Amino acid sequence: MYNKINISNVKEECCGCLNCQYICPVSAVKLTIGGGYFYPEVTECIECGLCKKICPVINNTSEERNDVQESYISFISDVELRKKSTSGGIFYAVASNIIAKKGVVYGAIYGEKMKVCHFRADKIEQINYFRGSKYVQSDISKVLPLIIKDLNNGKIVLFSGTPCQVAAVKCLCKGKSNYENLITLEILCYGVPSPLIFDDHIQLIEKLYKSKVISYTFRDEREGWSQYYIHSAKFSNGVDIYNNNLLQGLEQLYRSHYNVRESCFECKFIGNKRCGDITVGDCWGINEIAPDMNADYGISLVLVNSNKGVEIWNELDSELEYRKVDLNTLKKFNGVLVSAPQKPDDYEEFWRYYKKNGYLKTLKCYSPYGGVYFKIMRKIRGIKRHIKRKC
Repeated sequence: MYNKINISNVKEECCGCLNCQYICPVSAVKLTIGGGYFYPEVTECIECGLCKKICPVINNTSEERNDVQESYISFISDVELRKKSTSGGIFYAVASNIIAKKGVVYGAIYGEKMKVCHFRADKIEQINYFRGSKYVQSDISKVLPLIIKDLNNGKIVLFSGTPCQVAAVKCLCKGKSNYENLITLEILCYGVPSPLIFDDHIQLIEKLYKSKVISYTFRDEREGWSQYYIHSAKFSNGVDIYNNNLLQGLEQLYRSHYNVRESCFECKFIGNKRCGDITVGDCWGINEIAPDMNADYGISLVLVNSNKGVEIWNELDSELEYRKVDLNTLKKFNGVLVSAPQKPDDYEEFWRYYKKNGYLKTLKCYSPYGGVYFKIMRKIRGIKRHIKRKC
């Protein structure tokens, strides 16, 4: 992966955090793009080894991770705040707690041209930018120096991201001044979707509706919180589209695991040992776990994994409704805690088709947006998979 430094299998292992590019003292790490994902490529390595020291994949040892101390189901007590959140509003509660302490929060937003990237917030109003799930790999490269600067200045820093992003930030900051002020909240993840596909998706719907997208929602809960991921988009001309085949086609690509980074299929950041001080995600199976708890507006599972996490959690006591639940019970209904997404047999074929034919044709071939054509192609792919497995 890094020329003279012996690291192999970059596409199968690299999570795209870009720590290596940030740390390289001679700017030898360049970026290549595959499927819309960033991968490092070294040109003139001086063998200083810094990239190895801050690579979350290489340093992903059990000693670097936290054992789950407590597990809960929970939601924020304020109903209006809960309605504005994707699930239980736990992130908002944690983030507002940090802002109240004059700290700073880093999370994912829609940036220029709807590109998903991480952003620094030091005001409570800015926390709203982070709300809503964004099923696209976020670019964290621009906030890495800001995080270190904030820690050096004695700020309390909350970083929120996927488990691999949390691991990357911890690797980068460990050993630096005021590292104890870094608090990490990991969002449960089932594979990161491609920024390229999302960018092509936005361009397509803007072309079809002849207007700029001003907001995109992957989990539109206007009909209530549920396990169905309904997409919607709003345009500058006032048009609001919701739950049609074009939008749900993007969801289909993700649900079929075509639109997932290759390293996610062998995710190294799941299990009982967690990267973050606190882990948050949707709690599925709530009707079996706690049928008496009201999940109409969303409910979260929460893992508190470290002493820092316990301290923050205890400070939120008056703001949350919660119940302690056995971790194995949560695992039973929430497979994302224990397993990575399964790689499709025709994953490479999908990406070859995409590269050759572009987004629209791929959407028609691999999602119900294609109508009869999709049904025919799905049947052909099924036959191919059957023959391949028998060979």
